[in-house]
Amino acid sequence: MIHAFEAYYHRYKMPLTDMYAISAIRRIFNYLGRAVANGSDMEAREQMLLGATEAGLAMNTGCALIHSSGLQLTSKFGLSHGETLAIMAGPVIRFNTMACVERMIDVARAMGENVEGLGKLEAADRAAVAMQKFARSVGLLTTLNKKEHDPAKIKVMAEIALQNDNTYGNPRIPKAEELETLYRQAYDDYQA
Repeated sequence: MIHAFEAYYHRYKMPLTDMYAISAIRRIFNYLGRAVANGSDMEAREQMLLGATEAGLAMNTGCALIHSSGLQLTSKFGLSHGETLAIMAGPVIRFNTMACVERMIDVARAMGENVEGLGKLEAADRAAVAMQKFARSVGLLTTLNKKEHDPAKIKVMAEIALQNDNTYGNPRIPKAEELETLYRQAYDDYQA
C-alpha cells in the first residue's frame, strides 16, 4: 500500500505510474483485510497479487520519506518493514499534504473516505486518517512508545534518514528539525 501511495505523490511521478498507483491503492484497500482474515479466500489473494504487482510497477518512481524515515525504525528498534511504514505514514502524509493536496484527496477517495462537502485541506487529511485506520485494521502498529522505542535516538535517525536517497523523491524535503518532529509525532503520547 505505502509503495503505491508514495509513488502517487512522488517527485518523479508520471501518468503511467499514477495509473498503477491509484489502482493498487484501491485494490489493496478492498482486499488486504479479507486476505489477512481468511488466507483461503482465493479471490482476495488473487486481487492482492494484482495489487502488489501494480504497486511494484508504480514504484518505478522510487520511494520517498515514509520509507527513508521508516528504515531507521527497523535499524534502531528492530521493527518490521510494514510496521515502520505504518508508523511513519500518518506524520509524513500530513507533512506532505501542503505539497500535493489534490493527490491526497484522490488517495482518500480511493480508500473509501467520503470527502464531499469538506474543505480541501480537511479532505486531504482524510488520506492520513484512512491510512492509519487501514493499518490498524490489519494488525499493524501505528505509533511508537517511549518504553520500547527510545526517543533519544530521534536525532541520529533524522540525520541518517536525510542522507537516504528516498528522502529526495518526497514532494516536500524536510529540514533536520522537521524530520525530528515527524519522529516525535509518531509516538503514542505526542501532543502538538
